[in-house]
Amino acid sequence: MEDTKTSEVAVLDRRIFCACAMGTLGALSLGSLACGGSGGGGDPTAPPPGGGGGATTVATTESKTSMLAMPDGTVMHYGANAGCPNAVGTPQGVFLGKDANGIYAMDASCTHLGGLPTVGASALTCPCHGSKYDLNGVVTQGPATGNLKHYLVQEVTAGGMLEVVTSSVVAASTRLM
Repeated sequence: MEDTKTSEVAVLDRRIFCACAMGTLGALSLGSLACGGSGGGGDPTAPPPGGGGGATTVATTESKTSMLAMPDGTVMHYGANAGCPNAVGTPQGVFLGKDANGIYAMDASCTHLGGLPTVGASALTCPCHGSKYDLNGVVTQGPATGNLKHYLVQEVTAGGMLEVVTSSVVAASTRLM
């Protein structure tokens, strides 16, 4: 009798494959440049880049006034990932949120393997392995074990657009009012 084995083949959309491949190549090139050509990895505890060139801020399209006018529970994603939202080690940008206490920002990379959680009505869910966070970045379901880091939010100029300072980690309770 012949032993037959079946296997599932994942179908990957051509556009997603290309975006992920380009993102990986771009990340490798940038990593080599940032590490002096050594090809080594960077500091895993370092804040995510805010848009290239070693930037430590992420620009938003919201002003303090417009954010405060939004309903509590609003969470928006800012910052570019490298084309593949779930590539391990790819910085996923930041989440800008608003609750009853004000405006806050947090890292948009899942603490498990760095995927980009999706924003739902009451939770952030990572599509990679099912980790869940509440809207303040507290882990409510694993495999992630760490909460999302919170960053300083400030106005670029008085009454101007908001920016997230990823080089300034703050307490999860810190809000801009």
